[in-house]
Amino acid sequence: MRKPLAVLVWLIALGTPTPAFTQDPDWSFRDDDGLWVELKRQPARLICLGPSIAETLSAIGARGLLVGADRHSIESLGWTDVAEVGTLRSPSLETIAALQPDLILTSNHATRHRSSFRSMGLRTAALHPDGWEDIDPSIRLLGRLTGREAQAAQVADEMARRTRRVLSATSRIAADARPRVFVEIWPEPLRSAGAGTFVHDLIEKAGGINIAADTPSPWPHFSLEALLERNPDVIITPIESSYRSLISAKREHWNRLKAVEQGRILLVDGDRIARASYRLVEALESIAAFLHPQAFPPVAQAASPKEEEKPGLLQHWPSQPFRFDDTRERRRP
Repeated sequence: MRKPLAVLVWLIALGTPTPAFTQDPDWSFRDDDGLWVELKRQPARLICLGPSIAETLSAIGARGLLVGADRHSIESLGWTDVAEVGTLRSPSLETIAALQPDLILTSNHATRHRSSFRSMGLRTAALHPDGWEDIDPSIRLLGRLTGREAQAAQVADEMARRTRRVLSATSRIAADARPRVFVEIWPEPLRSAGAGTFVHDLIEKAGGINIAADTPSPWPHFSLEALLERNPDVIITPIESSYRSLISAKREHWNRLKAVEQGRILLVDGDRIARASYRLVEALESIAAFLHPQAFPPVAQAASPKEEEKPGLLQHWPSQPFRFDDTRERRRP
């Protein structure tokens, strides 16, 4: 995928001598690291190392093929019937080997373990779409691998339809009417999302200008001095503590920013903005409505006490009243 903040399919070739698999065009594929993954049959036992992959597998009805997943995926999706195989950064090799997977699907955080998987004779594919346009083929690939092509097409097509609906409004917004946006991916050290990431694409599609677009790194560190110099019109953060300190003007030096002075601060659900999955379109709809409320009229809804405390978070896409207001503090993708 494109993109800890920045958040996401490649093969690890076998490291021990084994009989070569016969290439089958129905199951073999090239992953997101550009490596060829050879499979002679449809994989029936999958291990997932990445919440964005887990979300998509669940959405297309392929959860039953999962024999294991990382801790964060299991906790965030509330699964109780999938074996935990450790964290993304420290997976349990013993547990993974014991589960005898046909294929391990990894996000970018788990690629460091490919040599270990290789030495164990396990096939692994990297699935980490970097940009927005990479998400659709990733969804469809998972559908093909799991025999859920129709379900995957439905999910991908719906994401595309809703994206087009937002773009039909934001594409008409003049350049000088587009707010300059800073997305806080992580507070300490301060990080944002640069060009080439799905977060950058999201901001552009939502009708904003990403002030980190010209940084050399996809997930750059940002100094306070650079932030003050660029002085964004809007700040978006998935972190509750950051949001609270900003709306109360208690974050040292940040009260000099235009976004803080004008109260244009949006708290978002980190799981939606930090994962390159089909749910990213929910973030797109809510952020577009926040940036351009005149183009996306709010839906009249009863607000919970927590929602009432969060100005701006009740602006939702008219036919999709998403709750983009999870108050839990999120870790960077």
